[in-house]
Amino acid sequence: MASTAVRGWKCKRCTNEELEPSSESEETDEENAKPAKDSGACDLSKQISEMSKTLATALSRLESLETKVDRQCTTTEAIEKSMELLASKYDELLVKNAEHEKQIDYLNKDSAELSRKCAEKDAEITELKATVDNVEQYSRRKNVEIHGVAQLPEEDLYQILVDFSRKLEIKAPKKQSVEAIHRLKAKQDKIPAIIVRFRDRDERDLWLSKKKALRNEKIFINENLTTAQKQLFWQCRQVWQAKKLQVRVDDQRHNFRAEN
Repeated sequence: MASTAVRGWKCKRCTNEELEPSSESEETDEENAKPAKDSGACDLSKQISEMSKTLATALSRLESLETKVDRQCTTTEAIEKSMELLASKYDELLVKNAEHEKQIDYLNKDSAELSRKCAEKDAEITELKATVDNVEQYSRRKNVEIHGVAQLPEEDLYQILVDFSRKLEIKAPKKQSVEAIHRLKAKQDKIPAIIVRFRDRDERDLWLSKKKALRNEKIFINENLTTAQKQLFWQCRQVWQAKKLQVRVDDQRHNFRAEN
C-alpha cells in the first residue's frame, strides 16, 4: 500500500463518526425550516379567509345594489308610464283648450253682437216710450187737475167747478163744454184730485191762466201730466228751488231764481 493511501485511510467506525454530525445538522435545518413553512401557510390561510370575507361582503353589497337597481328600474318604468299618460292627457287638454278658446272667441263675438242689438233695442224702446208719452200727453191736452178740494159724500163736482169759476172771475162752464169730471184714485193720506176734461182746449188754457187766484185757499190747478212728465217737472222744480238753474245767452251765464 502506498504511503499516501495509508495516511488517508480511516476505519469504518471513524468514518461513521465523521458522518453522524452532518446528519444531525440536516435534521436541525429541517426542524428549523418546519416552523417557517407552518407560519407562511397560516398567513396565507388568513389572507385567503379575509379575501373570502371581503369577497362575500362585496357580493352581498353587489346583490343589494342589484336589488336597488331593479327597484329603481321598476320605479323609472312606472315614472315613464306616468309621464307618457300625463303627456297624453296634456295633449288632450291642449286640444280641449284650443276648442274652448274658439268657443270663447265665438261667444265674445256673439256677446258683442247681442250687446249692439240690445243697445239698438234700448234706443228703440226709449224712442217708443217718448213717442207713447207724447201721444198720451197730447191726449190730455184738454185736461186739468184740481188739488186740495175736500171730498164730501154725494158731492156735485160740476157745481164745485161752477163755484171755482166765480172765484176765478171767469164764465161758468156749461155742462155741454165739460166732457168728463171725476176724482182720481186717492193716494194714502191725501185728498184725491179732481180731473176735468173740457171739450175746448182754449177753455182749459183759460183755467190754467187763472190758477194762481186760488193759491191762498191752497187750491191748485195743474196740467194733467203723464208720469214721465211729472217726474221731469219735479226734477226741474228741485233744480229751480235750489237756485242752480242757468242759461247761457251771448256767452254769458244767467241764473234763474225761484220765487219766494
